[in-house]
Amino acid sequence: MINVLILGYTGFIGKHLLGFLTQKQNLKITVFSRKIDNSISAEITQIIGDYAQKEDLKSALENQDIVYHLISATIPATSWEQPMNEIDQNLIPFLQFLQLSSESNVKKICFASSGGTVYGLQQNELSESDPTFPYAPYGIIKNAMEHFLYYYKQKSNLNFTIFRISNVYGEGQIVSKGLGFINTALQNIALEKPIIIFGDGENVRDYIYVKDLVELMYVGISDGLNHSDIYNLGSKQVYSLNELIILFKNLVKENIEVNYLPTRPSDIKNIVLDNSKIKNQQKTDFQFTPIETGILNAFKYIKANL
Repeated sequence: MINVLILGYTGFIGKHLLGFLTQKQNLKITVFSRKIDNSISAEITQIIGDYAQKEDLKSALENQDIVYHLISATIPATSWEQPMNEIDQNLIPFLQFLQLSSESNVKKICFASSGGTVYGLQQNELSESDPTFPYAPYGIIKNAMEHFLYYYKQKSNLNFTIFRISNVYGEGQIVSKGLGFINTALQNIALEKPIIIFGDGENVRDYIYVKDLVELMYVGISDGLNHSDIYNLGSKQVYSLNELIILFKNLVKENIEVNYLPTRPSDIKNIVLDNSKIKNQQKTDFQFTPIETGILNAFKYIKANL
């Protein structure tokens, strides 16, 4: 039996990851949050506390083998104007988390990094071995957190799996937080509001359906407690924002209005991730969900929950 702790399970990815991992027979799952969640299975251990409080976090880390770290206090767009928040709210608490993990004999950290920001301004399809040149504060700190994982691997033999995640979409994303173009656009369509695009709409992104993402994130467990690695988690389903608008019009069959606003300095023009490494790790007949199916699933969920 492997003891798994999920930090950030109440978020978009965290909820789907919890649902996926509870289907596995060899895991004892613990979640950590500020209040009891009566909606989850009684078989899941709940620990109440604050991630920023040392004693609370230390209690949650006791007897854990693997910790999924999905917590971020900021988003890329807001970090551009407030870089100190990245240090105060993300990096410093993360360093405390790593130190407590090493003291608690945690064996591995599975860390949600950013495929969209750590590579920076590069035009080619990017593999895990390519250099990172982040220029936005969000990506700079994510990259620093990756390097501190390497540091604790050398210092304390704390293993890690780093997930460089592309643009995630699907059921249950809270678009009010400013993340996720697909879900934000679909919600605006459902509410009969215009879709907002910053720039000319030719920004190219790699999109991944959330249920596919969490299945791939299981590699943090399946590749072993004593193995450290880094993976790009993208689907190679690559679209510009304008191409997505065309997809929406073909799939949703509702009136769609688009407003174009000036480009934001934090936006990167082109990000495409080479996902061959994670695909080679899959021991089953894994197939990525077609983006058309994922969009329809997300839109149905949004319509049902407005």
